Amino acid sequence: MTTIPLHRTLVTIKLNLPVPALIKAVKAVAAALTNNPHFPNLNPSLATLNASLAALDAAETATKTRAKGTVPTRNAARMQLLSDMYAAKASVQQVADANPEQAEAIIASAGMGVRKSTPHAKPTFSARA
Repeated sequence: MTTIPLHRTLVTIKLNLPVPALIKAVKAVAAALTNNPHFPNLNPSLATLNASLAALDAAETATKTRAKGTVPTRNAARMQLLSDMYAAKASVQQVADANPEQAEAIIASAGMGVRKSTPHAKPTFSARA
């Protein structure tokens, strides 16, 4: 009989970054997910994630020219990449939940962070006169 852990290991990713830092962070996650044996069927696929990343990178480069209309295009590409990253985070969480004994190692191998959990202890019962 196996024991079920009381606390779930949670995946964290920091995504409210400026666009250049976001691109760098997502490239690191994409590199970690490439050929990772824990994630053969990542949703969204790695190709979709890389395509969204390339679109944001191109839009950010175009924005630096200060041409009219490039900022809304960049913002739309950023929102698409964020959506794909949240979906990838959910996929990593699903795999980690399926393997609770190896959850921290699985999350770390995906290039994402592990949320620190603090167990909450019940206070001891006491009565006063």
